[in-house]
Amino acid sequence: MDQTYAYGSNGKMSKIIDAKKNGYQIAYTGEKAERFIRPNGEYQQLSYGDGTTTVSFHKADGTKTAQDSMSFDKNTGKILKKTFPLIAFSFTILLTIFLIHGLFNQKNVNVLFQVVGLKFYREGIFYALHIGLNILNMLLSFAVFVLSTKPSEFVDELEKRGFSPRFGYIVTSVFQIIPQMMGTMNTIMDAQRSRGLETEGNLRTRAKAFLPLISPVVMSSLINTRERAIALEVRGFGAGKKKTWLTERTRHKGDREITIFLGVCILAAVVWRIVGCL
Repeated sequence: MDQTYAYGSNGKMSKIIDAKKNGYQIAYTGEKAERFIRPNGEYQQLSYGDGTTTVSFHKADGTKTAQDSMSFDKNTGKILKKTFPLIAFSFTILLTIFLIHGLFNQKNVNVLFQVVGLKFYREGIFYALHIGLNILNMLLSFAVFVLSTKPSEFVDELEKRGFSPRFGYIVTSVFQIIPQMMGTMNTIMDAQRSRGLETEGNLRTRAKAFLPLISPVVMSSLINTRERAIALEVRGFGAGKKKTWLTERTRHKGDREITIFLGVCILAAVVWRIVGCL
């Protein structure tokens, strides 16, 4: 259907005219669209909250007939920014790989460049580049997945698709074990500081303070694991009866197509990898 668009003096779309010459008005408040008015006078009112957008449907006389809301994570756009510390942390590893293979790879033949008398070879640099890109790919993929997906929601979806609750618990434990150990370590370090133990300073001081933490952190993790196992058994974990969920995820248009597309991409990547290794 052909449509015509009209724009106001502020450069924003103010009207949509369909093929039947019906006009749909768009009203703004500041930079955001606030109202979408139909030719018969009925309109949709948009209101914006903290991480939510609410759409209410009204008759021409202002009577509200329905309302719907959408929520979004305000931190989604900051995910890539949060991966920068991870990239900085892996920089030392990547630099070491480039130095070792650029200088000492057994297939080195052609010199690419020379720095302070050290010869870096093309074969080693390209091999190190291949390894480095693989490492960054794995780190960034895992980081984006962890930062954009709540473990509880991910596990619930796996169980709804037929996976065993035991498998879901294993996945949840993998996501939670590092934060739990970090929390235990911080608690122990705070206790040591309160007793006058130095935990900050040069590398030697920090290493001296860190080594005594290993045993209590590991023992605390083992104790927590046993207590968690008892709690799960008391709550009937592993029972054969069908489970229910507190919340149901809303299905959006295009979810199935995106899932199929990603599945095909993964399958194609696996096949390509297998064929390339033959």
